[in-house]
Amino acid sequence: MSNHGWSGAKELRRSSMARRINESRNGLEEKNLRRNDTNRAGLRDSSQNFFSHESPETPLSIHQTTERKKKMR
Repeated sequence: MSNHGWSGAKELRRSSMARRINESRNGLEEKNLRRNDTNRAGLRDSSQNFFSHESPETPLSIHQTTERKKKMR
């Protein structure tokens, strides 16, 4: 297989795009999972603050960190 310089760059770009799409997809899945968890927690214990997962001390989710990376790019 002949390897021209530009085709390699094209492949690289394609793979980084795919990775970015997967990252965002994973971020969305994690968000949905967490939302379900808080819904369940809310039903189980209504006295618990429903939005406790949004407290400032919780670490950033994968989605938030990838969003931040995109802004930095």
